[in-house]
Amino acid sequence: MKYAIFDIDGTLVDSMPVWNNMCIDVLNKYGVSYPDNILDIITPLGMKQGAKYLIKLGLNLTVDEIIQIELDYAIKQYRESVPLKKGVKKYLKSLKEDGVKMCVLTASSHDLIDPCLKRLGIWEYFEYIVSAEDIGVSKSDTRAFEIMLEKLGAEPHETVVFDDNFSALKAAKRAGLKTCGVYDKASEINTEKIKKMCDMYIESF
Repeated sequence: MKYAIFDIDGTLVDSMPVWNNMCIDVLNKYGVSYPDNILDIITPLGMKQGAKYLIKLGLNLTVDEIIQIELDYAIKQYRESVPLKKGVKKYLKSLKEDGVKMCVLTASSHDLIDPCLKRLGIWEYFEYIVSAEDIGVSKSDTRAFEIMLEKLGAEPHETVVFDDNFSALKAAKRAGLKTCGVYDKASEINTEKIKKMCDMYIESF
């Protein structure tokens, strides 16, 4: 492995409870029904596309209103309390020492992830911090990973994607990258599917 692409939510930081509670609470508050696998659907979309999906489900708010509700709630959590997952900092440090070039590809916005990564002391390990909103492509689209390879100057076979989301890992796999599934409680329903599809799978770092 010469290059590594890391997801943030559910992979490096234990933030999925923030999103799970927020998304479901909003839908319940407005009496909107949703599919059982909504978290798997919405996680790789990014905030704007995720808001559009909630509107399609019947949430009677604008995209901007939904995003503002989400940001107000999430920014506080990311800046103050979202923790690293066990072993993350030590693992990133070891990769850096081995000369592995690392970057982030996340569905979350910079308003959330930038202060969080800086607070947790892992910002400096990454060459690039990229949100799906920066490139206008969902992480469930192979083009997102092709763009990241171009930024890194990397070949697919020498690059490993670490993610907890099935759709994102599937897209990375289709793009020819190596994949490492990461356990997270929020994506537990897809654990076996992820294990079968990925080159590697870890319970924790």
